[in-house]
Amino acid sequence: ITASGLTAGLSYCLMIDGYGGDNANYVIDVVNGVNILSITANPSAIICKGTGCTLVANVADLSPGSDYSWTPLNGLNTSIGSTVIASPEVTTTYTASANTGFCPASTENKITIQVNSPQTPQFSPIPPICNGENILLPGVSVNGIVGSWMPNFDNKTTGIYTFIPALGECALPGASMKIEVLPKIKTSEIYHD
Repeated sequence: ITASGLTAGLSYCLMIDGYGGDNANYVIDVVNGVNILSITANPSAIICKGTGCTLVANVADLSPGSDYSWTPLNGLNTSIGSTVIASPEVTTTYTASANTGFCPASTENKITIQVNSPQTPQFSPIPPICNGENILLPGVSVNGIVGSWMPNFDNKTTGIYTFIPALGECALPGASMKIEVLPKIKTSEIYHD
């Protein structure tokens, strides 16, 4: 749909009706001519409890002397400015608003920061192995957490290995696994007379 010849300050309604009982979702977006406030979350709008993300608000034309304002303040380092740090304890929807130099005179947008609780990596036990036998310790827990093990695996001695979740994983550190290494059984020849 292209709308042209519109008069600034007037309101226009657009009615979209489903045909024959159709229920359809429509999204109306403005390509140009109107200031839309956008919000981005870096690195993501999904965070682990106890961490945070940076929220950046942007509108093409900001009124001189105006600034962005944020609500609610819970979990934000400040309520004013284009860039804020959000560290909520629970999933929270933030609203940024600003006064613009053009149509509309003020604009706002919302972003929801989803807060996940960290999980404990879980692993299936590995049965005892023989001295010198090679195995691979799993790089992904059964509950989907990616990471690595410390120290390096030693197939000659029984050891306890600690799983280190990869950067960005919403996981608790410290999961460990004991790998038992059994000695090789020596076989001897039996002589019969």
